[in-house]
Amino acid sequence: MERRRTGRSRRKLHRWEIKLRNIAIPALLTAVSMMVILIALDYFHFDLAYGVGTTAIIFASFASSAFILFMTPRARGARIPRFVKSYIIGGVVGLAGSLMLAYVPLYITAAAVIFVVSALLYLTDSQHAPAVAIAFAFVIFHIDIFGLVIVIAGALLLIALRFVLEKFVFIIEELEKGIPEGAAGGRPRVRVGGSKRKYIND
Repeated sequence: MERRRTGRSRRKLHRWEIKLRNIAIPALLTAVSMMVILIALDYFHFDLAYGVGTTAIIFASFASSAFILFMTPRARGARIPRFVKSYIIGGVVGLAGSLMLAYVPLYITAAAVIFVVSALLYLTDSQHAPAVAIAFAFVIFHIDIFGLVIVIAGALLLIALRFVLEKFVFIIEELEKGIPEGAAGGRPRVRVGGSKRKYIND
């Protein structure tokens, strides 16, 4: 399998193929994933359960994450470990902030949650900005554990689609071209001069 991938990478790449696999298909999966998440939020009546506007903020957060993961895969915030950690931090801290509202005023709680999430994202090297909006939504709309389950399910969907893109769709070499050492969150991580080929999140 590895040898076949390497051999395929050495052939001349057509411009249409690069655009299809690195732009068109990722954009399509971005749209499809957002459609699925929006259907799920509507099916579970998020706005009825937590208030008008809940779906909009959650959807906007996921849409931003999907764009980062699918359309800018070399970006710092597009690394799967950072994405996972950021959403866990945003969801857990946001849920804790939602529970705090019984004892602490809304504005103080919101400020505290944003501070804690921002600090933890930096300290854990989990810089994925949409996770801050997820935490904010939990506080503003008093989202409970059920909402956390939905957020986790949405995150798993994005991870699965990103895995499909990285293993079977992206032309990795074209993503790496023109990226200098240390840019976009790290050094280039692809080697094609051998029997092994490394992927973005290896």
